[in-house]
Amino acid sequence: MGVVCFEDRDRAYRREWVDVYADTMRRVGAHVSYHFDEEYFELLAAELGSVLHLFVALVDGRVAAAGLYTICDGIVQAHLGAVRREYAKVSPTRLLDDTARRWAAASGARVFHLGGGVGGREDSLFQYKAGFSDRRHQFSIWRWVVDPIAYRELCEQRGSPGVRGDPERSDYFPAYRTGTAADGSSE
Repeated sequence: MGVVCFEDRDRAYRREWVDVYADTMRRVGAHVSYHFDEEYFELLAAELGSVLHLFVALVDGRVAAAGLYTICDGIVQAHLGAVRREYAKVSPTRLLDDTARRWAAASGARVFHLGGGVGGREDSLFQYKAGFSDRRHQFSIWRWVVDPIAYRELCEQRGSPGVRGDPERSDYFPAYRTGTAADGSSE
């Protein structure tokens, strides 16, 4: 179908990746905590170094989809993925994930983990990922506030309504990253 997919070792398509990712998050109505800017991706690349890998899917030389994957101790983890709306019907993300899976196997990885649905739910994102394998694992998160005073202050500064710094009272953790301003509007 004209889709070419590969690992972008030089990250030559990183700016296009950021644009496709931002557009995807707007289009799907993702929570503001998923809206990362170019600075976030640059910092991620700098901090993770050779652990982070960018894969891109091109159609006629244009980025149709892209994704970030990490590899550590034999485990490949899909981090973030995105697709341009006009290429969604071609399903370049399937080829993207399969290309990353083949790269993982060739790299000697023993686990290729795509993750789950948004917030651990069995939503359409989970269903897409579940289509690759029938393997499932227990999913748990740990909500641990190391400095309760600083946490409470951040929640109050960011205007996390009704939370008052108590992680048990919020559906989102950390509560100060809910993306809601003090006046109740979205940031």
